[in-house]
Amino acid sequence: MSREQWRGCGNTEVFNTLAWKERPRKQSRLVRWIPPEAGWVKLNIAGVWKAESGMGGVIQDEKDSLIQGFLGKATSVSVLEAQLQTLMKGLAIARDQGRKIWVELDNLEVVKMLQNKKFGAAAMRHQVTDICNMLKQVDVKITHILSQGNKATASLALKESKERAHKVFEQESAPQMTP
Repeated sequence: MSREQWRGCGNTEVFNTLAWKERPRKQSRLVRWIPPEAGWVKLNIAGVWKAESGMGGVIQDEKDSLIQGFLGKATSVSVLEAQLQTLMKGLAIARDQGRKIWVELDNLEVVKMLQNKKFGAAAMRHQVTDICNMLKQVDVKITHILSQGNKATASLALKESKERAHKVFEQESAPQMTP
């Protein structure tokens, strides 16, 4: 507020209005799943790395219908490695569903690695190279989604991180989602 706005008030000299700042307002962000265009399938994945590593993913069509999904244990030593393993598994399954795949994941580092064709640390270069070779065989779009928009796949990955066997499921055999 400026001194003119205090006109009529007594003793305005004691107020240091120059130090007053408006607090920045928190901005709300709408996070939602966007369906793919006709002829495309969308692969959402999540790889988790806690005490146990897990992977989960779903493949959906433009009508938001589940085509296939997968879950299981990842053998990784970092969240980045878990994400890459999950992506390889998801791409292997999604390739059978169509040649146009929209990959969406909540790890921005993996998205940037693939978009910029950066192969990362030496320990992961073979995985990233294999993924890039798989991506050459299909039309692909890779995007980032905030984790709030990727809850279903994260839930799958957390739920089955203790399982040894990988499971692939369809609409009828999909596991029950718990909140």
